Formats: sequence, C-alpha cells, structure tokens
Amino acid sequence: MAASLAFRGCELRSGLKHHNLKRMASTETTIDKAKLEKKLKTWTKEFEKHQSKLSGLPWIVQGSVVEIAPPPGAPRAKPRYIWTRKVNQKTVTVSLSKQQYKAFMKAIDANRKVENTLKQLRNVSQTVLLESLPGVQKRRRAKKKTASRR
Repeated sequence: MAASLAFRGCELRSGLKHHNLKRMASTETTIDKAKLEKKLKTWTKEFEKHQSKLSGLPWIVQGSVVEIAPPPGAPRAKPRYIWTRKVNQKTVTVSLSKQQYKAFMKAIDANRKVENTLKQLRNVSQTVLLESLPGVQKRRRAKKKTASRR
C-alpha cells in the first residue's frame, strides 16, 4: 500500500516500488509516514510564508546608487547622484536627479529583499523534494584488489 501526498502540483509518494530500482525500502512504518506528513505541513507553511512576501511588490531594480558630495571649496556645487549596474558583463553608470535617486534606493532595497526571499523559497523547495521523494539507492564501492608484492 503506497501513501501519496499532494504538494504544489506534484504527487509525492512514499513506499512505492520503482521499476528501475532493484531494491528500495518498501517497509515504511506509519510513524515514518506521519513524520513525513508533519514535515510537509511545516515546509508548506514556511513556503507560503515566504511566498506571501512577494505579493504587492514595489518597483525593483538591480545595481547600486551613490551620492557624490561636492568638494568643500565649491560654494555653488550640488551633490551628484549615480546609479551603477552590470549589463552584459559591463558596468553601466547613469546620472540621476535627487528624486530618481530616492526612488532607485527604494527599488534596490526591494530587489535585495526579493532576492533573499527567493533564496529561502529555493532552499525550502530543495529540502521538500529531496526529503519527500524516493531517491536512488546508493551502491557500495567495490573494494580495490591489491596486487601482492614479492
């Protein structure tokens, strides 16, 4: 009897015999299945928590912004604002107004949060897929035959 769990459009099965594998642990206890279901619920909640962070995003932009202060001896000089990013492995720099500078700062900060959230989503997804689906049975290494010395 194989227990199956539905998760994010995938069917996760425990205890199934796979035709490509000669031997697979088919004697899963109900305790293991209960633990797996409990872990899946925990991982699902964690995934959905991170996923909800991505809803209602503001503008996002990659790169960095810098405010360059005028030299101290220049009485009428104004600060300059620059946005720098990589495009096709080359650094591209764009001059900005003060309003653009503030908007780009918020967008870059939002982008960093999105990247961090995506990293966490990838980690949870990887854990679920590795822990809940049957894997390949590892083979023992063949012992090396050593030639006897005379």
